[in-house]
Amino acid sequence: MNNRIRRLMHPTDYRYRALWYAIAVGVLYLVISIAWITFSDELLHSRFPVDPRALYLSKLKGWGFVTVMTFLIGGLVYTLLNRIARLRIAMDQSRRDVVTGTGNRLVLVDALQRAIAESARTGQDFAVIFVDVRKLNRINRSLGRAAGDEVLREIARQIRAGIRPRDVLTRLDSDKFAVIMPPQTDPAFAYGVTIALSRAFEKPVNVSGVDVPVQLAIGLVAGPADDTTEDRLLDTAEMALAQAKESGVPAMIRTDEPITMNGDTLQMEAELRAAADGGQLVIHLQPQYDIGSGALVGAEALVRWQHPARGLVLPGEFIPLAESAGFISDITRSVIEQVCALCGEWHGRNVPRIPVSVNLSVQDLSSWQTVTIIRNALRSASLPADWLSAEITESGLMENPDIALRLLDDMRSLGMTIAIDDFGTGYSSLIYLSRFRVDYLKVDRSFVTGVGQSQRDIALLRAINDMAHAMEVRTLAEGVETRADLELVQGLRFDAIQGFLVGRPLPAEEFFARHFNVDSGTWKKMRRISHPQTAAEAENAGIEHPGRA
Repeated sequence: MNNRIRRLMHPTDYRYRALWYAIAVGVLYLVISIAWITFSDELLHSRFPVDPRALYLSKLKGWGFVTVMTFLIGGLVYTLLNRIARLRIAMDQSRRDVVTGTGNRLVLVDALQRAIAESARTGQDFAVIFVDVRKLNRINRSLGRAAGDEVLREIARQIRAGIRPRDVLTRLDSDKFAVIMPPQTDPAFAYGVTIALSRAFEKPVNVSGVDVPVQLAIGLVAGPADDTTEDRLLDTAEMALAQAKESGVPAMIRTDEPITMNGDTLQMEAELRAAADGGQLVIHLQPQYDIGSGALVGAEALVRWQHPARGLVLPGEFIPLAESAGFISDITRSVIEQVCALCGEWHGRNVPRIPVSVNLSVQDLSSWQTVTIIRNALRSASLPADWLSAEITESGLMENPDIALRLLDDMRSLGMTIAIDDFGTGYSSLIYLSRFRVDYLKVDRSFVTGVGQSQRDIALLRAINDMAHAMEVRTLAEGVETRADLELVQGLRFDAIQGFLVGRPLPAEEFFARHFNVDSGTWKKMRRISHPQTAAEAENAGIEHPGRA
């Protein structure tokens, strides 16, 4: 198809151009046909004389026929070009993202195949850049989907501005872009582009007068395509993107580097899904003690996976998998139901009330079903709500603050207590405590374990403790592992402690036997055997050291 017809079928004015072209064709046909009829009849009349009136009538008949045909041909040309243009627009739209106007997955695959083929033929490097827009759902929920679309368009605009005209920009998923940089691309240049893109969004994006902070994770795959496919390249780019999310800076993987893939991940995910409903998830309880009286004031429920073949699997091995696969709420539901059933049994035996805390994930704090699950579990166990406590993280609070605030208010209205877990590892601002009413602030173990004589760390702990108390929030120090850790938090007047020095996580039955007997119900009794300085002393005392947990 020549350039004139391509211009004619431009999506913005194809109807006008089709009409113009139809008129031009019709007029050209009319002029040529009339000239032919006129001059051919005159030539014929000069050779073979005929009645002038018959000649005139013959010309009129020919001119009439040509005129009618002109309109028919013009209409046919106009209709045909309209249909071709609509088809071209439909084909173009099928390869375009409707929000950003970039290419879609079809364009991505075509560009990858061309780059792979050219790289295999010439041996020249090319690159694939993945750009992930983090927490886009939070923008959509807070400002509306229209604002989220505007943010995506601005991101696409800035990415276009930061790449070369011959590079191909596509939108792969709702929050992910991909850039194909064809062969003759220096990997160092491609990595420089990723750095420039990350710096371009250090300033917020203004949407309808609101400054919206944008966080990007950028992964890069660079190198020749020896024996590779577009699927393997995309998988490698996903791995580079995962590395970028962990490190916080753009990550690059070369195609000639060995990439190890865990082929058991899907199998483990399937087994974990079944475990959530199959009774394989069990809870262990770790005690929490009042630092002044030594009384047992609570326990944290920690989930374990009793795998039929692998034995007891710790949460660090399966909780990230459940979060990434999107069914962490099923695990939370199982833990809540088990804790309520257990505490309901204790309550029925007139055991002194010891609140047991359950960890809630970001997904739990974004779902209205969470409170319903808690309410049903409490009702099923005939358990007062003050036996149950919710532990949440700072980042979980701020992922969707409006919904989280409503959920926490509903939990408090039931009679539950609320604790902020791992304080200091997320947003690290006590100002949120004025908005979110909480009962306990659990200072992360990284602030406590091994602080020693660092005056800066001690001053930070003192400031956190004093400010929390000023807001009438109790403080609990996690990760108390040595006698020095204990003396530190005692001197700073923390309210409670939790850690391997004073109690390791235990199965529910063992926890009950150890902590609800008359002779072993207080921390003061336990401390005589629970002050090991090292892992070896901990082992001799029969206490599990955190390094082996």
